[in-house]
Amino acid sequence: MHRQALIPGSTLELRCIGDPRHPHGDDEDDLKRCVVSPFQCTHYYIHAAPFTDHAHEFERRWSMEGLEGRELLEVCADCFDRLDDMVHFAHQQLGVSMGSSRREGSLRSLPCMEDTTPHRVARTVMRDGQEVWVNEPPGLHNQ
Repeated sequence: MHRQALIPGSTLELRCIGDPRHPHGDDEDDLKRCVVSPFQCTHYYIHAAPFTDHAHEFERRWSMEGLEGRELLEVCADCFDRLDDMVHFAHQQLGVSMGSSRREGSLRSLPCMEDTTPHRVARTVMRDGQEVWVNEPPGLHNQ
């Protein structure tokens, strides 16, 4: 596998929300897909988009060569679950107990990995003529 295959690619799907000129339904006419940098924050694309008079939903999908179209965060969650199962099994074989973060009825070892969609979707609203990210994670750019 060459080095380029190890670098995740990223696409950004842009959906118009509340565009008074286009009805919305299950139709993908208003869906725009573009290849974006996996290292560039969604803020960049919110502010670089052409000005409109309506809000949008941005959904980022990370992918890599060899994943057959599966989203990278979902694949990572699957790998973590398998490793978690293996470590728990190894502890059982040694007769020692190990704590777990898995919730009863959960399909994932870690609750934050149950559904990665909220971590990939940014919804905006129009506020004072500017597009603003709704529920932006606090301290996103404080690093």
